[in-house]
Amino acid sequence: MNENPSEISLISKEFNLSGELSWDKNVKIEGRSGVTYTIDLVVMSKSDEKRRVAVIRSSSSDLVDDIMRFNAIAEDCGINLKAIIVNKELDKTEYNLAKMFNIVTIDDKMTRSVEKNSQKINVEDYSDAINELFGIDLEDYVAEYNLEEVGASGAKHTLDIVLIPKGSGRKVAFLVPGNREIVDEVILFNSKTEDLNISLKGAFIDRDIDEKERRLLEIFNIRIIEIRKRRNPPKTAIGSTFGVEDIDKKIKGSLRKGSVYMISGKTGVGKTTMSLHFLTTGAKRGEKGAIVLTDTRPVEFVSNSSSFSLGFKEYYKAGMIEVFELSDEIKDMKQNVASNPNERKRLINKFVTEIRALVLNDKISRLVIDPITPALIEDDDFINTVINGLAIPDIITIVTSNVRANEFSFFGIEEYYCSGVIKLEFADANFDVRSLTILKLRGTSYDPSPLYYRITGDGIIPIQVGFNSSARKEESLFRQVENMPAN
Repeated sequence: MNENPSEISLISKEFNLSGELSWDKNVKIEGRSGVTYTIDLVVMSKSDEKRRVAVIRSSSSDLVDDIMRFNAIAEDCGINLKAIIVNKELDKTEYNLAKMFNIVTIDDKMTRSVEKNSQKINVEDYSDAINELFGIDLEDYVAEYNLEEVGASGAKHTLDIVLIPKGSGRKVAFLVPGNREIVDEVILFNSKTEDLNISLKGAFIDRDIDEKERRLLEIFNIRIIEIRKRRNPPKTAIGSTFGVEDIDKKIKGSLRKGSVYMISGKTGVGKTTMSLHFLTTGAKRGEKGAIVLTDTRPVEFVSNSSSFSLGFKEYYKAGMIEVFELSDEIKDMKQNVASNPNERKRLINKFVTEIRALVLNDKISRLVIDPITPALIEDDDFINTVINGLAIPDIITIVTSNVRANEFSFFGIEEYYCSGVIKLEFADANFDVRSLTILKLRGTSYDPSPLYYRITGDGIIPIQVGFNSSARKEESLFRQVENMPAN
């Protein structure tokens, strides 16, 4: 049984154990009958070792047999203080039986929570938000509460909540602030996670936070989980996203803020054009946008974008769309990573921090990285870290990618860490017809059927066509992505 400090604390309160406590799990005790039993957990007060509590955990749907068997074991071992941890509400028979045998029942959810400011935080209650922010399924993780771990410095740290992967993957740490001024707690939390080499971080916030606090959380890349308004849906860009009605209908009109989406396809299919639609549509709605170029000079890009009637140049001149170039910085980063592999994490954080600083200082709402490929190397952890760092609170981020390793992306990895994948293809090159297919869109419904279009001076123009061969190709593509992981 995985006991944790919150579990021990709850047992101590139930049985009024005083002073310093000691506890052991899987304790073997020989009963008066001569039979040796294994008790899941035994808790006692060091000042009065006679006051020891025997604890078992049961996941049975019918607890009657477990309660009777546990009582018999405790009687044989001479233990009067008994508790059973259960994961369901007891029915009348189970309740009366436990009461008759003086067995205290403890809800398993109570042992898997952190309580601060009268808020009981159980990560299972926020699985949707955690999935959206970190792209993980809680079923693949074990949640530890009030976890103590020793960092690289040798110091012992206690973290409120840590998600530990059952297989491959990275730990996720959460802060549950305990007072109204959270700056000191955030700084300390970030220091602990740095020492423990935990880069995925979140904070459960139950109130409005001021600009100073928000900036601090953003700088440390600590994702905010709002726990005050749990019944409200996550923030989305309500209304038109790309400004092309048929495309917006496919995605049901919105993409989630704080998430990264990928538009992938071969050269010439319209990845950059679709990004222009995304930025100019936002500008029309008063949402400031930015595009980070990794292989094109800004002057050339603005000139080329002016060939469309989307109004990009006008919004650029008005300051509603910013154009940044980081090609030189990317080259330096990749060279340094190659020559100093031990510095990889610091160099990636420096690169991502520079992008975050650009967009946060300019109050950007929509961000495009075009293309993301030059900023990546063919390494799972590298790509995961970069894309995760680009998931910026209150900003929708789109990255474009050429395809090479598979039909979805350049390295064959990027699609796993993005919240959505939109694939663009040539449907019929002779007639300049292209197709758009949504392969993944985490956390919301979407239409997976292909949309056919042409690129004109007005940008992307949907058309009605009937290419049977293309339809068969799209159907094959759907079958290939059916088992694509959600993250």
